[in-house]
Amino acid sequence: MVGEYLRHIGEIPLLTAEEEVELARSIEVGLIARERLQTGFDPADERYLRQLMHEGKRAHDRFIRANLRLVVSVAKRYSGLGLPLIDLIQDGNLGLDRAVKKYDYTKGFKFSTYATWWIRQSITRALGESGRMIRVPARVAESVGTIRRHHRELEGSLGRRPTPQEVALASGHPVEKVRQYLELDQQPISLELPLGEGDGALLGDLLEDDQVADVIDIVSGRLRHAALHSCLSELPQRDADVLRRRFGLDGTEPRTLEELSEAFGVSRERVRQIEQRALRALRARKFKNLLDD
Repeated sequence: MVGEYLRHIGEIPLLTAEEEVELARSIEVGLIARERLQTGFDPADERYLRQLMHEGKRAHDRFIRANLRLVVSVAKRYSGLGLPLIDLIQDGNLGLDRAVKKYDYTKGFKFSTYATWWIRQSITRALGESGRMIRVPARVAESVGTIRRHHRELEGSLGRRPTPQEVALASGHPVEKVRQYLELDQQPISLELPLGEGDGALLGDLLEDDQVADVIDIVSGRLRHAALHSCLSELPQRDADVLRRRFGLDGTEPRTLEELSEAFGVSRERVRQIEQRALRALRARKFKNLLDD
């Protein structure tokens, strides 16, 4: 069934950047037309509004179909971590749908980059709800999957449980990483821990973006709420605020440098400098062994 689905979506043409903008505009106009139809309109405009609404729906459907391959590419990274690939794809499609609805073409973002965040969020949430609390950075989840596959293959060929050294040689990962990732694979991590008091942000929210994965690589259950909260509380207020907003720790989507530039009244370069300074400070704190890669 999966093979047939992959062959089908492989025949769907991808969108150019210009087509993405055109479809996004049509979707936006369609939503406005639908709102007009629901809240009051001139009867003489009804036919035109319904036409715009239907065109927006068609644009939405085309946008979705053209990006189904993106969902598959993300879903494959989580294969073997608790759910069948077809289920991961279905959950990823839900994230894609949300990305299409929330995409703001006026900001000039590449849609695939924006959509990947939502697709990954939907998949990792589904994995967590399936019983395995797996909200870890995408890079770590991919490595766990690779090591797990090599471990299984070696076990079959050797007729015994392979050593970490043997798995490391086969997978190309350092022995210590293999030990840590195998421990992670056996010990699900609960990341439904609040990051702060009353802001509603969860530790899992911190781990849903590749930018964060490059800095905070969680490979065991030893990172506790108190440690992370203590790290952030030791930073200057503005530095902590930048990190919270940049990585979505305030309960919203991660903000762009441009958005933070406007919010703090400084240049984008200055925001980037503050972000890098804050991350360096986190690495240098007493929790370095938990936060550094």
